[in-house]
Amino acid sequence: MKENSLESNSEQSIFKKKEYNNILLFGIGIFSWLAIGSFAYLSQIIMKNIFFNFNANPIMIIWTIEVVRLLIYGFGILYTINKIKENSLKDLTLFRNSILFLILGQILQFLTPFIMDELNGENYLENAINYNSFMKESYTYLMIPTFFGVLTYIVAGLIIYSKRNMTKITVPNNS
Repeated sequence: MKENSLESNSEQSIFKKKEYNNILLFGIGIFSWLAIGSFAYLSQIIMKNIFFNFNANPIMIIWTIEVVRLLIYGFGILYTINKIKENSLKDLTLFRNSILFLILGQILQFLTPFIMDELNGENYLENAINYNSFMKESYTYLMIPTFFGVLTYIVAGLIIYSKRNMTKITVPNNS
């Protein structure tokens, strides 16, 4: 009777540990995705400000910031998956780091307008107005961020799918 009890307890503790790790992995995924998004958006803000200071072509601005955002998401997801697969950091450490990176990204997003405002040139406001006027003239250009948003999800799915474990589970034959 005690053997069954011990066996049952060990199975329960293994199940609880696995469940705990799955919950941590879920948390790592959520907070890493949010942190990556935070830094991607931060890069868009900074790049837009830089382009407005140099009177860049609006089409170049929109395509460049969207491609860079896509690259940040792609490399961020690859980095996170590699850290999880390497298990070089413990799950709890990776979870904490993903939360800290999210908080850091949010703080930097808050501070960026104050810093960038000091760096803006004379033509910044005029170029920003011209950019917004150009974007309103053709709604086709307003669809570019939507296209890249959907493409980001597709790329994320493909990366995750390609990096999944390729273990084959064999089911015993009952016959």
